[in-house]
Formats: sequence, structure tokens, C-alpha cells
Amino acid sequence: MVVIFNLKKKLTKLLSSKIVLIYLFLMGLLLVYLCLPSPQLPQLGEKYPPEPGFTSDLIGEPSGTYFTNLEKDEAVNFYAANFSSSPFLGLPLPTRIIEHRPEYANEIINDMHNAKNTSFLIEINHPLKESIIIKGYGEINKKDREEKADNEVRTFTPSPGEVYFLKITPYQIKPTPGQRFLSWLVMLLIIPPVIVFFEKQAKEAGKAIGNIFQKNPNKKTP
Repeated sequence: MVVIFNLKKKLTKLLSSKIVLIYLFLMGLLLVYLCLPSPQLPQLGEKYPPEPGFTSDLIGEPSGTYFTNLEKDEAVNFYAANFSSSPFLGLPLPTRIIEHRPEYANEIINDMHNAKNTSFLIEINHPLKESIIIKGYGEINKKDREEKADNEVRTFTPSPGEVYFLKITPYQIKPTPGQRFLSWLVMLLIIPPVIVFFEKQAKEAGKAIGNIFQKNPNKKTP
């Protein structure tokens, strides 16, 4: 009984700590963020079936193929703007844009996709949640296109009479609710010991530095 009483007393004291309460509050906000429904993949014009061979062992099948005359930055901004809020009350989601080297397509998709058929590779990511990876191929801006000879300009004609300069292939990566909860649980359990460890190391380092100065005080020059 005494052990149980002491344990209860320690837990009560721990949970009444402001630092612990703030930490639990922040972890609660993180859990709410992870539970927010994912936004739908933005549709950049008419959707065409994904081309054969575009399925990745790592990230699955693309959501489709899209053709546009937008420049690279305009297309990326379109996806970022329409993928930055949750369907639930339109709550904003932390969003980061990561630009990968075109050669990286060889690693995440398959051997047939490399810099020769990838003009840019962009990842739009919500940390610990979902991502979309945009593989673009074609002319990335009007200036470069105008400097090329007509026979050097890449064009796409998905339908008769339609000419586009850029082909977009987006992939959406969505962790399962179980994977999101596991990420949250790992952070909940790992962060406190890590903070305690570094706090202890910092105190020991500070103590060691203090001892050095005590043993070797600055000598006054005459």
C-alpha cells in the first residue's frame, strides 16, 4: 500500500508540472493534426489514364496523367495552394515543397524513369502525414521554349487539335491511420528521454567547463 501511495503521489506531482502539461498539450495538438482528413489530390485539367510502366513498387500507381501549358512554377504553385488545407473546416496544414533531382525518379519509380524523361520532380509534403510527388516532363518555362528550335520543343497531343508543352504525373502517398498513430506514439515516448539525456549531457558539460576554469583561473598580468 505504501508503494502504491508513493507512486500515486509521484504521478500526481509529475502531472501537475507545467512543463509536462505543456508537453501533453502539444502532443494532443499533434494527434489532432495527424487525425485531420487528407485533402484530395488537385485536378490539373482533364485526367488521362496513367501510362503503362508508371507504377512504382515504392509509391504505387500515379493518380493519372495531366497535360498543361502552365510553366513549372505555376503548376507547382497550383498543387501547393490546393493541397495546403484539410477538408475539415478548411484548417491550414503545414506544407513544405521539396525539389528532388530529376535523377531521383530512377530510384522512387523504376529504371525506365530517369533524367531523360523527367524535367523536374517535386514533393509537396505535410510532415508526418501525406505527400504528393509530381513528375513533370516537357518545357518548364516559356523563355527556354522560345530559345529552342521548333524541332527541339517537346509537345504533347493527347487529343486531336490539342497541343501542350508539359506533362504532369502526380503520385499521392497516404499513410494509414495506424501508421500515423504509431508515429505519434513513438514521438510521445521518445521525446522525453531524449530531452532528459541532452539536458543531463549539457549539465555535465557545463560542470566540466566550470571545473576547468576553477583549476586554471586567469592570471593577472603585472
